[in-house]
Amino acid sequence: MNDRISWSVPEQLNMVTKHDQYVLEKNRSSTDEWHKTASTEDVNCPDDAYIDGRIANAAVDALQSVKDEPFFLAVGFNKPHLPFAAPQRYWDLFDRNKVPMPLAPRRPINCPAFALGAYSELRSYDDVVDTGPIPEEQIRQILHGYYAAGAYTDTNIGRVMSELERLGLHEKTIVVLWADHGWHLGEQDYWGKTTNFEVGTHVPLIVSVPGKSKQHSDALIELIDIYPTLTELCHLKPPIDLQGKSFAANLNHGGLPHKEAAYSQYPRQELSTGGEALMGYTMRTSRYRYTEWLRSNGSLRDLELYDHDSDPHETRNVGNQKTYAKAIALLSKQMHRDLVLPMPAHSIQTEGL
Repeated sequence: MNDRISWSVPEQLNMVTKHDQYVLEKNRSSTDEWHKTASTEDVNCPDDAYIDGRIANAAVDALQSVKDEPFFLAVGFNKPHLPFAAPQRYWDLFDRNKVPMPLAPRRPINCPAFALGAYSELRSYDDVVDTGPIPEEQIRQILHGYYAAGAYTDTNIGRVMSELERLGLHEKTIVVLWADHGWHLGEQDYWGKTTNFEVGTHVPLIVSVPGKSKQHSDALIELIDIYPTLTELCHLKPPIDLQGKSFAANLNHGGLPHKEAAYSQYPRQELSTGGEALMGYTMRTSRYRYTEWLRSNGSLRDLELYDHDSDPHETRNVGNQKTYAKAIALLSKQMHRDLVLPMPAHSIQTEGL
């Protein structure tokens, strides 16, 4: 979306159209901008035939223009995102028959029906079946396209980083790479984003700071933590009302903890009751993913609990097992405290458990 007030210069290439997403005219030809034709596209063309190549060009130009002054540059690439379209040379990097099929491709046992939805985005493309299972041959084509789109984005990121180094800026520039959400590639019988599962909420986060040694961290970090981290690293005074917490210390010591839990949320509708609105709040701790589905009046519709010690792919909701009752009570109390939510009408309590 346009957000003129947030930037010091006009945004570039921010509205993506069909002409940006496709090269083949047959995929561009519909007069309806919202009509989705092909879920993948494989064309022998230059990188800037697609929008991400042009975004990389714009980023390189921007670096050249600001190289002599302090700057903040936001570069957003669209891929990998549907449609999975990329120049042919990126498709050629992968053997379709060797692309791994989805892990845990069945819906979790005891999972509420509304928790996953119907992955309407992928099915909205003309070449994907509207109902029922997607044929294996097409699954491999879609996965192949995702890998190709990811490799294309890697190259575009590399172009920006190479220009940063060519200009001598890499020794005094902080770089953060992250994504806005995860993406199901058939896991849990779902394709796409907008879920409260690990696959839908876990994103890449890579931070490069001049002078810092390479570290890996398993700490729980949220995207709202990026801004306070940057203010600390840049010796800037942050606003006092930030919800995020700087993870600058983790860049020096990867083994440090950061937060007790990371939170996400996404709404659904309870179809069996005429489309009643539900909000799913999910928390990830070092061991569990715990999700509560609350009605608009704050009452609990359902809950999910996945034990990552024994079930890292979230294949079984154990929220109805008595052996986890105390863990659920503690997690619910923590969630409602951290998110400043009223305790739901079911009033999970720790007493007596």
